Parts: sequence; structure tokens; C-alpha cells
Amino acid sequence: MKLLEVHLLQSFGPELLNRDDTGSHKECIFGGQRRARVSSQSWKKAVRDYVKALELLPAEKRATRSKRLHDEVLKVLKQRLADNHFDAETADYLAETALVYVGAFHVETPLSDDAANPYSQRELKSEYLVFLGNDSVSAVVELLTAHPEAAKAAAEAVRDYRQNLRKNDKYKGALGDKGKENLRKAVEKALGKEMSNELERAFDGSKAVDLALFGRMLADLPSKNVDGSAQVAHAVSTHTAFREYDYYTAIDDLKPKDTAGADMIGTVEFNAACYYRYAALDLAKLQKNLGDDRELTKAGLEVFLRAFVEAIPSGKQNSFAAHNPPSFGALRVQDNAQPRNLMNAFEQPVPKGSEGYVRPSIRELDAEWQWIDTHYGDSGEIYYWLRADDAVTYLRSKNRAASAHEAIRLAVERAMTLLES
Repeated sequence: MKLLEVHLLQSFGPELLNRDDTGSHKECIFGGQRRARVSSQSWKKAVRDYVKALELLPAEKRATRSKRLHDEVLKVLKQRLADNHFDAETADYLAETALVYVGAFHVETPLSDDAANPYSQRELKSEYLVFLGNDSVSAVVELLTAHPEAAKAAAEAVRDYRQNLRKNDKYKGALGDKGKENLRKAVEKALGKEMSNELERAFDGSKAVDLALFGRMLADLPSKNVDGSAQVAHAVSTHTAFREYDYYTAIDDLKPKDTAGADMIGTVEFNAACYYRYAALDLAKLQKNLGDDRELTKAGLEVFLRAFVEAIPSGKQNSFAAHNPPSFGALRVQDNAQPRNLMNAFEQPVPKGSEGYVRPSIRELDAEWQWIDTHYGDSGEIYYWLRADDAVTYLRSKNRAASAHEAIRLAVERAMTLLES
């Protein structure tokens, strides 16, 4: 495997970045001790939001994950169909038609007050979140608008199919497995084999970087699954986690002066922790997922690494403002390599002491890295940065970068060289 790994140590003051269903900070037991945890999904969402907010990649190189993709396709369709004399109803069913080819089958909810025709206005949501490249949406819309007669026929087929289902009193908007199969057949018959095949291909070959990184699973259309090139571990504290509680009160600004007491009270759980964070990227798979586009692969790598280092989950940030960048970072690039998660450096939790947690955590990681390399072979090119020079011994023989951005630049250059070999 042509591999690029990210190892980070990141210490936060009071924070509640990632909560469970009870509102408590997510945790796990590791080494027999309770640890603070931030899920990989939470950090991947933060990465995608960061890239979008800073526009590090153009919209056509990003993906959208939603149950409401019908609305997004419909919006684009309406912009393109203005001169094709499509009415609103036809456009609505045409948007549903398009998403059949990516396995996004929808549940419809009636919105009209007209008792005789409650579905004349409707809301459509897919049964699960669908991750779709924005460029795929554009490609499908372009194809449909280039063949208006076939598109109208398909939209009418979907409308007729839904209308027949509504005649059944047990119909609640969902299609069911058999209904999905029949709907797809109706669409394919209306469009014809050639057009159907073109729509199938339009959903392949997306160059959305986040889709190429994190992948996609579609239960109703496995052939459109994308095997992600990035693996992201849950961030876990290097030390035993301690729960704390903030008891807060709020006072009514307009309360009479002679009235005592708070007008709202409550508690919120939080902690403060130093996390070990890890990600592994299969470089060849990333390039393949991006259609062997080398320039986009390089840009995608740079953007992912920057976002993974700098992005922070948004949980309770208005209350805690936990915006603390990593104190240590290392990027490993190696050919013919297997991923090496170094969390076992902290299987015995870092003890509390006068040094805090960052410096001893760096020392433990450095020692684990040396042990792994000694017993399993050298670990390729390493580019690192840190705030405590005296905390490393083994890594001193590696490439010390002046900054995180410099380490990223060097690692990406090395990664692209590997991909040429």
C-alpha cells in the first residue's frame, strides 16, 4: 500500500465536542481506564464543514450528504428547464426519476390542504442519507435536459406509478423492496436502454474529493458504493478522563429589582483532555477514486491534511470555545506499508503530574514509534512538528518541519512522488 498517515496530539481545555444520546461526553474504556472520546464521524464532518466554509475546494469538487437530495436536484433542474416548457409538477417527478439511478428511493409526505389531491404538494426524503458528488448532480441534470422528451416520459411514468400507489389506503409514502424494483423498471422503460445506461454512467466517476476520501454505501444499489481511501480513528484521550459538571444560571434582563433568584438553571457535562488522533490514507485508492486525476489528487491531499489538522468539531463551541490546535503532528509516507495506529503508546494512561499531559504524551508516542520501527521495520519518511523539542528522542532523526503547513507540503510532495513509481 502507498500510505500516508497522520498522527496528532491535541489538548483541549474544557470542552464538549461530541455527545452521546444522554448529552454526556462520549467515552470508552481503554487499558482498563475510562477515556474521553470524539468519534471519527464527528471529526470527518468537521473536516467537510471546514473545507466548505473556507472554500478550499470548489463546489463541483465536493459532495453533499443528505436525505433531501431531491430538493437539490429539483433546484438545479428548474434553473435548466426554464426554456423547455416543463411545468413544476413534471420537474418534481423528474428530480425523483434522476435519483432512482443512484439507489435513492424516496418516501413522500403530502403537504397540500386539498383533500382530493393531498400529494399535489409533497415533501420527498430518501430513506437514508445519500452521499452524492455535486458534479454527479450536474451531469445527470445536463443529460436529462438534453433529452427533454425522454425526460418528460420518465417523469410521467414516476407520477403515474405514485398515483397508483396512493389508491391503496395502506400506502404511507414508502415504496418497499418490490415497489423500488417496479419503479426502476417503469423509469427504464420510459427512458429506453441507451438513456438509462447513460444515466447509470453519469453517477460513476465523480471527482468529489470528500466522497473519494470517505466513501459511500448505498443499501439499495451496492454497485454505486465507493470504497473510501481514508480511515479515521476515534480520537481517544491519552490519560484517564474525568467528568465535570458546569452548574449554570441565567437571569431575566427585565426582572424587577426586588425579585431574587435565577430564572433558568441547569447543568452541562464537560471534560478537558489531550487526545491522540490518527488517520491513514491509501494514496493509490484516492487517485483511482478521483479518476486518476493527479492534479486533483494532490489538491485533495493538501486540503484533507490541512482540514484534518485544523478543523475541530462544533459541539458546544458557543459555550466552551475549545479552539486548541494540535501540539504535536507527524505525517508518515511510505510505499509497501501497512497502517500503524500508535494508540497503544497510551494503553497505560499517562499519569497526571506537574508537566501536564502534552509533554509526557509526546514522549510516550516517540517511544512507541521507536519500538514499532525496531520490531516491525522502518517507517518510511516522517515529517513532524511539535512544541516540546526535548520530548522526542527517536523522531529527532526524522524530518523536523518549521510548521504544520510545511510538514503537509513536504508530505504531499513525497506522496505524489510515490504515486509516480
